[in-house]
Order: sequence, then structure tokens, then C-alpha cells
Amino acid sequence: MSNMGERGYSFRLRIAVMMLGFVILGGTLSYTFVEKWSLSDSLYMTLITLSTVGFGEVHPLSMEGRIVTLVVILCGVGIGAFAIGTITEMILEGRIREILGRRKLEKQLQNLKDHFIICGYGMIGSVICDEVEKSKRSFVVIEKKEELAREIEKKGYLYILGDATDDEVLLRAGIKTARSLISAITSDADNVFITLTAKELNPKIFIVSRASDAVGERRLRRAGANKVVSPDRLGGYRMAQAVLRPAVVEFVELTHCVQDIELTIDEVEVQKGSRVADATLKESGIREKTGMVIVAIEKASGEMDFNPSAGAKIEAGDRLVTIGSADQLKDLIGLVTAKKRAIKRSRKQA
Repeated sequence: MSNMGERGYSFRLRIAVMMLGFVILGGTLSYTFVEKWSLSDSLYMTLITLSTVGFGEVHPLSMEGRIVTLVVILCGVGIGAFAIGTITEMILEGRIREILGRRKLEKQLQNLKDHFIICGYGMIGSVICDEVEKSKRSFVVIEKKEELAREIEKKGYLYILGDATDDEVLLRAGIKTARSLISAITSDADNVFITLTAKELNPKIFIVSRASDAVGERRLRRAGANKVVSPDRLGGYRMAQAVLRPAVVEFVELTHCVQDIELTIDEVEVQKGSRVADATLKESGIREKTGMVIVAIEKASGEMDFNPSAGAKIEAGDRLVTIGSADQLKDLIGLVTAKKRAIKRSRKQA
């Protein structure tokens, strides 16, 4: 149910309670002054009249007293109908929204393709979701704790309430068409099981998993995880570097965490048939055409060439680790995806 709807229903219910209070007060005072009854008798008569229990009159009523009773009955029936209608509408609308929400969720899950699956929305999982969201990539979160699921819903992220170790849950999340799976659960045993299951359902999927120690890292790699990350180890390393190399750490944090900074570290994949494919770094002219600095080339085999020389060869499927501005990055993406034929054709036309 939307926040606007909840506020509207809450306001209407408060109005109903206030009106009921005024009717009880008004009826009690009316019987007291009209019939000259005590406050207790007047309150009792007002309550049994509003509740329509049919206990009978406390004392014989005069004509004025009967008019007061009629007014109390009419007001009570009207307020009761208003309150019951509000509550019923709230329940029905909530149920309808729930049904429609489930249908919308299932439709979104069915349409997912080449997406990310994030298992676990804890302290680390929430950061992962925020970063993936910033990249404008589609993803779905799997979380089994209802309190965390409510937080995910508030963020507007697509999620499944369930256990990521369950085959059916992974299938609902589109494991067979997913691009990558990130397992950020605190339990190494669960992460190993998720990795094994995911690889069985989709052998080509790229898996990044969390590990608590070196033993967990080894087990996850044997289970089929492509990358294993130990937050504790990385945190310790980061803290040490903050003391030993503070300028370097500050530079890395600025390029990764500050949104409005012009300089950024990113990576792009060289497409097959692009202008820079099968050319050396010098021949590609990346530095001259885009202004980007290539700090590393990750080969398709996984080998990393740090600080590549001018003669380093760029091949299709390589990933270029770069430093530059957002505009320079756009130019580089156009360069590594532009087809040679299209460029030659445009030259002839010119």
C-alpha cells in the first residue's frame, strides 16, 4: 500500500474516532440536561444506544429524550458505517495491491535477461545493490529475512523473499539467463552451496562470492566461484594503506565514491571487429583520440597486463582498465565498439 494511501486511511480513521467521541460526549451531556439523569446513567444510556445492544431504557424517556436517542442512533450508525467502510476499503485495497504487486513482480522476473543476481541484503549486500543501481544495470535481490525485504522494497529494488540455497528460488530469479551472481551471505557454507547450485543451473554464469577466511576462499574457488572476496582481509589492507599510503587511498576513494568528480576509474570491453581490436596500444591511438589513460589490460584468459607498453597488443574480448573523465570514457566506448567497416564506409562518403 502506498504511503499516500496509508496516510489517507489513517486520517479518516482518526476523524471517525473523534466524531465518535463527540457523539458520546454530546449524548451524555444531552441526557444529563434533558432528562436530569446522573452522568453515569447518561453515559450508560449513550453507550447502549450507540452499540444497539437493546438493553432497554435506563429510565422512562420524555419526548425530548427520545429525540436525543434518535440523534445518537443516527450518528452512531453513520460513524460506524464510515469507520467500517474505511477499514474494509483499506483491507481490500491492500489485498488487491498485493496481488497486483506479485503479478508485476513475476512479469518483471520473467523479462530479466543478462542481469545480476545478488544473494543477501546485509551490510555488504546493500552497498552492492546501490553500486549496481548506479551503473543502470538490471538486478534482482534474494533475501530471506522479512525485515530486510521491507528495506529492499522501500529502495524500489526488484527482490525475491526466499532462501538463495533453494534451486526454485534461483530459477525464479532467472539464473539461467543471468549474467553474474554475487553471493554476499555471511555463511561460507551457504555461499559454497549457492555457488555449486548456480554453476549446475548455469555453467557459464560469472560468480563473485564472499568468504570469511582463507579456508572459505579455497572452498569457494573449488566450488566454481570466478572471484572470491574477503571483506575482512580487504578492510584490514585498506586500513593499513590509509596509514602507509594515505594519498593513494584518498585518490582511489575519490575516483570510486565521489559522484561529481571528473576523474573516474572504469573498464571497457573491446568488441570483436572494432577499430582498436588486433592493434597495439600505440596504433590504437586511444590516448590521442580520447585522452584516457590505460593502466591495465585484462586479457580474455584472465591474465592482467599492468602499465602496458606502447607495443602491447589489444585483442577482442580484452578489458581495458582506464582513468579519465566521464566524457572521455564515452569517447573510448565509441572507439572500442565502432566497427572498422562502418568507419571505412563513412570515410568514402566523406
